[in-house]
Amino acid sequence: HRGETLNAALYNLRNPGLTYFRDKRTDVEKTMEICMNALDFILREILNPDALFAADREKERTCRNCPFSYLCR
Repeated sequence: HRGETLNAALYNLRNPGLTYFRDKRTDVEKTMEICMNALDFILREILNPDALFAADREKERTCRNCPFSYLCR
């Protein structure tokens, strides 16, 4: 796709829809700050030794197919 301009977007899970970066209505800095804060929260939770991950015994089938099952061991 040489010569074409790419337009990255974020998909909002709370209010389904795309936020395009090449849109004059989009505040890219604010959008990136929100995303980075959310990512920081998730990573801190995963890396927190006091918040142990545990397999959901009621959903063994789901856990069996989970690509992150190694975190529960």
